[in-house]
Amino acid sequence: MYNWFYHLDIPLEVWCGATVIALVTCVLGHVCPSLRWKPEGRASLRLASWAMVLPVFTLIQFTNVFLIAGSSNVVQEAGPDGREAWSSWLSTWPLFFFGNPVSILLAVWACCLTPRRINTAWTWLARGAVLITAICAYQIVVRLFPDA
Repeated sequence: MYNWFYHLDIPLEVWCGATVIALVTCVLGHVCPSLRWKPEGRASLRLASWAMVLPVFTLIQFTNVFLIAGSSNVVQEAGPDGREAWSSWLSTWPLFFFGNPVSILLAVWACCLTPRRINTAWTWLARGAVLITAICAYQIVVRLFPDA
């Protein structure tokens, strides 16, 4: 059976860009009074913010293990210096594997939660960026299964 999700190749730039957009729009939505959403839209902003937490930690862990430490998802290829980084990826992988689909569902729910009358470009940008971030995080976690 062909697993299309495994062969989906999302560039790291898309994941990082969507994460930055999601962080900026959600933080500005909470902090800036002029950009605050109406009370009806705040629930979707809170939900999108919660949906963003685990994909951001996934990106941080991915960056630490694979880009900074130069490790591999296969312990034999990680080398002596990369074994600790591989062990870190191994210990967090189950949380990412089971938690990121929940983040995807929360992001989809946030997209469906806001009433149509307050759907502005700002709200769609925040919720769409969170959804893209969660999908990219899960795709990376599925592709980089820690192997011994």
